[in-house]
Amino acid sequence: MSEPEALPAQIDSVIKYYESTRSDYEKLWFTESDPAVHFGYYDDTVADHPQAIVRMNAVLAGLAGIGAGDRVLDAGCGCGASAIWLASTLGCSVTGINVVPFQLAEARRYASRAGVSERARFERQDYERLSFPDRSFTVYWGLESIVHSEDREAVLGEASRVLEPGGRIVIAEYTLRESPPLTRREKGFLDPWLASWAMPRLLAPGEYEGLLARTGFTNVRTRDISPHVARSLRRLRKMCRVALPVAALLRVMHVPDFNKERVGNIRGSLRQIRAFEKGYWRYTVVTAERAPAGQ
Repeated sequence: MSEPEALPAQIDSVIKYYESTRSDYEKLWFTESDPAVHFGYYDDTVADHPQAIVRMNAVLAGLAGIGAGDRVLDAGCGCGASAIWLASTLGCSVTGINVVPFQLAEARRYASRAGVSERARFERQDYERLSFPDRSFTVYWGLESIVHSEDREAVLGEASRVLEPGGRIVIAEYTLRESPPLTRREKGFLDPWLASWAMPRLLAPGEYEGLLARTGFTNVRTRDISPHVARSLRRLRKMCRVALPVAALLRVMHVPDFNKERVGNIRGSLRQIRAFEKGYWRYTVVTAERAPAGQ
């Protein structure tokens, strides 16, 4: 019997990260009805964390102009929360892709519970190497997901290929400060966060603009929504400050569930927040359109 094919190292790292931190997300971040693995968007319409999570979906969907007739690819769909919201609220069809097996199983379970299994489907695929035919989708959705990729140009090239001409892409992501560029020391400050969250590196907004232009997109626009996300970060800091001493102690006591990855996730989160307060990174939404055929 032949040995199973080894996973690329980065995909293996992502799977291990989400498997080791699964309990943290389920106990500290998920809401009763929404297994979202992303930050919330706070504005005057929002009163709490569950509403902010949903509001992020609504804001991004509005920027992408998503409607009932759209075919959406949710690239890096987590446990399916955004895909299910899009399908149930807007009536569009959504295909979520992910490389983490347990998250795909959870996404299918949540979709069935929400009654949208026919409109929200989930597949195990790598967004750097999609199996979908050309022009399969009208919208590409990447919410805090493609930051896990080592090759962002490959991801966006595949996004361009599977979008029909005039299709839209929306990416919500952590981005480096554009000006002045981070020094080597400042970039080094980010390393514990990036390593613990299985993220190879961050890009600046201008780098996304350049990559999108090279891969066939036009009308590229970036929006800094950091003020709307800051309250989510403050919520995360409060939880991490309580959780870290407990997790570190249980790690020393060799409690099986409290592995080094889980403790590293909490420490990485605190480093993320400190870096945000220092102005080293911002939360950016990038939108663009797939160029018409021939352009």
